[in-house]
Amino acid sequence: MNRLPGCVPWPEEFARRYRELGYWEGSTLFEALVRSERRSPHKLAVVDGARRCSYAELRETTEALAAGFLAHGLRPGDRVVFQLANSLELIAAFFALTRAGAIPIMALPAHRGTEITGRYQNLTCARRGCLAPRGARFRPADRRRRAARRDRERRGAARVHGNRSETAGDRGVKLLETRGLTAFYGDFQALFGIDFDLAPGEIVAVIGANGAGKSTFLRAVAGLNAAPREAIRFEGEPVGGLPAHRLAARGISLVPEGRRLFPSLSVEENLLLGAATLRRGGWNLERVYALFPRLGERRRAAPTQLSGGEQQMAAIGRALMGNPRLLLCDEVSLGLAPRVVKSIYDALPGLVREGLSLVVVEQDIGIALGVAHRVVCLQHGRVALAGAAGGLTREAISRAYFGI
Repeated sequence: MNRLPGCVPWPEEFARRYRELGYWEGSTLFEALVRSERRSPHKLAVVDGARRCSYAELRETTEALAAGFLAHGLRPGDRVVFQLANSLELIAAFFALTRAGAIPIMALPAHRGTEITGRYQNLTCARRGCLAPRGARFRPADRRRRAARRDRERRGAARVHGNRSETAGDRGVKLLETRGLTAFYGDFQALFGIDFDLAPGEIVAVIGANGAGKSTFLRAVAGLNAAPREAIRFEGEPVGGLPAHRLAARGISLVPEGRRLFPSLSVEENLLLGAATLRRGGWNLERVYALFPRLGERRRAAPTQLSGGEQQMAAIGRALMGNPRLLLCDEVSLGLAPRVVKSIYDALPGLVREGLSLVVVEQDIGIALGVAHRVVCLQHGRVALAGAAGGLTREAISRAYFGI
């Protein structure tokens, strides 16, 4: 890495946000690497094509890179924006910057080097990344977009944290709408013209048999499955087909089926990953641990050491760390004991009181009717039944569920 002009210090606004989230409490990512290296020095840490790197080799590479960064003028607290095509070099650089005390900002795949350069005035680029020199500012057009987004977030926060939280009937505007939503897996069509809406402060349960399209519907809303742009609207804006990271930044969080926790990270590190969107809000580590006290007790444990219920709590907590407005929960009761399922579902009404709206995919009809305001039943990728949870009979639900 070449020597560059003085770096922009990490803005105090972001520093305060990171402190609130607990990024500077407990162990750092580099310390997690050290623990893994001590535990299993010869275990493969990174597989990049034909190249393989053990934890011991990764730590050695990280130490050398960190020393090089510091020798070339990098200072603790500097923020570094970088993008590397090679995953091994990217991971080593990320750990090295953390080791040197800097704040690594990894450019997303959609941001090419030229676009990163264009976002800052007088930006100096290096072979292995780019640093913003002192006084660098966003371009006027980008500043206007950021200001407009902050205004929208403030208006949303005022609605939620005012004298009372809004309920589903307080506003005519829908938080989420889908119109004629379709989804495909190659040539196979999984969804056929799904019309769906969700009001602020509402819980809607999506039920159906295996293969009905429930998870595909959530994946399309979360940006994991392609969808027509106008088929999905969030807060009145078309968002269909946007990538998942952009939808997460807008306030849509998914609790995926099967939890999908990172086994090489601790519970707390998995939770912190959910805060990568840097959205403002009231959710941080302290509040997640207050909601699920068991996670606070197991914060240093690996996900593989947790029970199924604890893993599900961690997955929900990770989604909440992104301070979403819409929480998508996919089969949170799958494979769990009834007592654990009850404890998890008992927490959902409290999330609504905090200003969230929820879409819950569930196979258990009894659970769905007990927690939701409305129920939507899918069958073979189409809406077979929809209505208020208290107004649907078991016979009508059974006919829609089983297609009889």
